[in-house]
Amino acid sequence: MKITALILLCLLAIVGYSQNLEEESEIKPIPIQNESDSLNIDSTNISVFDSSLVNVDTLSSDSIQGDSLAGPKSDIKTTVFYSARDSIVTNILNKKAFLYGDAKVTYGDIELEADEIAINWDLNELEANYTLDSAGEKVGKPVFKEGSQTFEADKIRYNFKTKKGIVSGVITQQGEGFVHGERVKVNEKNESFIDDALYTTCNLPDPHFRIRARKIKMIPEKRVITGPFNLVINDVPTPIGFAFGMFPIPKEKASGVIIPKYGESSDRGFFLRDGGYYWALGDYMGLKFLGEIYTNGSWGTQFNNTYKKRYGFDGNLNFRFNKRIQGEDDEETILEDFWLKWRHSPVQKGTYGGRFSADVSLGSQNYNQRNSFNIDELQTATFNSNIAYSKAIRNTPFSFNSSLRQSQNTRTGVMDVTLPDFNLSMARQSPFKKVRALRKIEPLNKFNISYNGTFRNQLNNRLINTTSVQGIDVRNGVNEREGTDSDVFKANGDNFDLMWERKRIGARHTIPISTSMKVMKYFNLNPGFNYTERWYFQKLEYFDDFRNEGIRVDTLDGFFRTGEWSTSTGVTTRLYGTFFFPKFKGLEAIRHTMIPNISGSYRPDFSKTSNAYQEVVINDTTGETQNLSVFQNGIFGVPAAGESASLNFSLTNILEAKVKKKKDTTDSFDKVKLLENLNVSSGYNFAAEEFGFSNFNVSARTKIGPFDINSNATVDPYVYRLDSIVDDVVYQTKRERYFWNEGFKLSQQVRRYSVNISTKFNPKSFKGGAKPEEESLEDEIPLEELTIQEQEELRYIEENPDLYVDFTIPWNLGLRYTLNRSKNGFEEAVVTQNLQFNGDVKLTNKWKVGFRSALDITKGEFSTTSISIYRDLHCWQMSLNWIPFPSRRASFTFDINVKASILQDMKLSKRNSWYDR
Repeated sequence: MKITALILLCLLAIVGYSQNLEEESEIKPIPIQNESDSLNIDSTNISVFDSSLVNVDTLSSDSIQGDSLAGPKSDIKTTVFYSARDSIVTNILNKKAFLYGDAKVTYGDIELEADEIAINWDLNELEANYTLDSAGEKVGKPVFKEGSQTFEADKIRYNFKTKKGIVSGVITQQGEGFVHGERVKVNEKNESFIDDALYTTCNLPDPHFRIRARKIKMIPEKRVITGPFNLVINDVPTPIGFAFGMFPIPKEKASGVIIPKYGESSDRGFFLRDGGYYWALGDYMGLKFLGEIYTNGSWGTQFNNTYKKRYGFDGNLNFRFNKRIQGEDDEETILEDFWLKWRHSPVQKGTYGGRFSADVSLGSQNYNQRNSFNIDELQTATFNSNIAYSKAIRNTPFSFNSSLRQSQNTRTGVMDVTLPDFNLSMARQSPFKKVRALRKIEPLNKFNISYNGTFRNQLNNRLINTTSVQGIDVRNGVNEREGTDSDVFKANGDNFDLMWERKRIGARHTIPISTSMKVMKYFNLNPGFNYTERWYFQKLEYFDDFRNEGIRVDTLDGFFRTGEWSTSTGVTTRLYGTFFFPKFKGLEAIRHTMIPNISGSYRPDFSKTSNAYQEVVINDTTGETQNLSVFQNGIFGVPAAGESASLNFSLTNILEAKVKKKKDTTDSFDKVKLLENLNVSSGYNFAAEEFGFSNFNVSARTKIGPFDINSNATVDPYVYRLDSIVDDVVYQTKRERYFWNEGFKLSQQVRRYSVNISTKFNPKSFKGGAKPEEESLEDEIPLEELTIQEQEELRYIEENPDLYVDFTIPWNLGLRYTLNRSKNGFEEAVVTQNLQFNGDVKLTNKWKVGFRSALDITKGEFSTTSISIYRDLHCWQMSLNWIPFPSRRASFTFDINVKASILQDMKLSKRNSWYDR
């Protein structure tokens, strides 16, 4: 009978494939005339049900493929694929199929998986159930997927035609939330109506907390709506709740109100902070408006604009303004501060694509001290901003870059603004390289020339001392306002005219020419010539004014140019020395590499030949004259005064060891750098009238175990003579005598010395593993492959690292020690020592403690110190951040909050800050 049935199925398959398979076709079923109306076929392959055909699974034994059975006209609109691990039972007459063991059915964008699935073609229904194993545990609970919606349930019934279903014992995820329900009805709009429902962001079967409601309506990818609900924590009902609830499911950015924080400030009263509105402008831009208000009248506002275009650019613009009122009515003080931050990052497209970028951070001098809670911002004195556009000019060797730059020191109040800086450069060109007849002439083959031109306008808020020019007394100075180099004025709109008067504007053109050649096989000779031309639009003109015991200076406007040139040549090579150690186990050899470099340069005295200088009589009695620069304070300087014929030299040393690999039976070795770099350099100017030797500069870099060590020293070759000490002021004279002829008193000759030792410890550093930062770079996922929501979360984590802790690393410890010493001859040495340390310790799998501080060893004082305690509560997290000292910044913050951003306002916060004292 089974053989007869198989033959009949083959005939039916031929008939089925020869007919028109469209939905309108009328194919009548051919009943099986035998004792059994069903077939039981073991299979693990995929079967197909297409419109009006019931496809029987491929036979596992006979390998009959493509079997199909003609059936009645069906309401199913597309192909149904189904499979099972154990077996598939097909009842042809009743038009039913039963799938057992890891059963799976796919219908369009609908997927259903369960341990048992029943299909009824007449009713267009699916029914899925779990089974029980030998221990009585549920196995293969049904999982239903449609689009972005997923159900996990005890039992699922679904109708293909009406697209309605009934689900029992369901758990479904919507965005960051999970919905539990005893009975769920799903309509044709894919909306779910749930009885005895729970809503939570905890992914455990028995969640730590949930919002319990009698009924919940869920609109996929939009929102979850509840009736009266209350909060349940660890199975304990609480009176916290409301008459209704609505929780968004943000597939895309959504606009909405941001709930403010509340509290009390000791000097400004009760407050509401960080409340406002978020306005979503599609997938590419979002605007956030935040504000804060205090009962004493103080207030603040914040505007934040985040934008992104995939494969194009992304950025963030943030502007903050605070008005703070201090004191009583009679002695009331109003303090107004602002801060602007803008970051714009492009995605480079091709070699010739223009690139616009921005990194701006500027504001009021005291903004961070009065308003910021960020330790880095509090400790940073200088903030830099840059807005730039660059582009390579197609089919030419030229490229240009235009930028606006600003540098601000919040401690001194000094601000420099470059408005604008334009640069045009030509890539190095080798004009003779393509000439076949000259290819074998090495100096011509390697001959190259390039060009670099820069136009710059710079403003600042410094008052320049106008009573002298290069040490000469001046009457009728360059500027009506007088001051010293350290005097500054406020950089604001009211003083812009004063800043404009202080402008430094000009252009510089540089043309370097060079070549190289081999000399005596082992030496490289590198001759070069450099020409520099400067353009200015103002110059000074000097006049004798001995009646007033000085000189008179006038300022002339116009176009002025001046040039200078210099020539140089250098010889370099490499020397190797290898020392073998046959008697030392594991150490094969040590190699010493020396890289000597000798170069000579010549530059004439342009103070006598250049139009950048004017000879001025400074004493009418003696007739003494001096060449003064007519481009005083020029932005690109002036041609150098004084002839220079220098011979410069440097020697670089590298030490490497050849060490046998550990746990290696083969004769393989590793290279270990014992001394990464030891460099000594200096020079001698043969044209100098005195003190021809330059300072000796010594630098060294190495690594000993986990410690990175860097050191630098500057040694003055000339000795000093102590003349006198008056009121702790040292008067001394530099002598034309070398210190190596005076007994090597290096304590007086070392002008500057610094050493920097840093390290970072964690468990991997003891196992020889890669550094955490290296691993993170290798495992980094490209930003454009993340969803918009994931990108926003990643950016939030980067901007708020203190809110997130990596519990996978047991502990981290970072140390950095710096020593700086400066001394000029017999003067008292100025020494500073600083020890910075930071790290964190995982006490348990859920507890972690972090710290960060720095110790000024010289003063015996700690800088701003912070201690953080974190507790991972699975779906919740707890954090305590404490700044114990210095006392003027002492503060703490304590937060318990839900991790999921969808319930970010479900939290408990306590804050006590120096800002509110």
